[in-house]
Amino acid sequence: MSLRPENIHDLIDVTSPTVSPDGNTVVYVETSTKPDRSGTASRLIRISGDHRQVLTTGPSDTSPAFSPD
Repeated sequence: MSLRPENIHDLIDVTSPTVSPDGNTVVYVETSTKPDRSGTASRLIRISGDHRQVLTTGPSDTSPAFSPD
C-alpha cells in the first residue's frame, strides 16, 4: 500500500513501549483515527510472545506501566 491522501487515516501510531520487569511482555499505546474521522482514539496493547491483546478501549488511554511484584 502506498501512502496517499485518501488513506492517511488508516495509519496507526505506536508510542510509549514499556517492557515488563521479566522482559517477556511489552505494553504500548496505539493511536488511530476514529472510524467517523472526528478525531483520534488511543488504547493500550499488550504483546507477549506472538500473542497480541487489547487491554483498554480508549478513547484516550496513555502511559502504560508495570507494577512492582
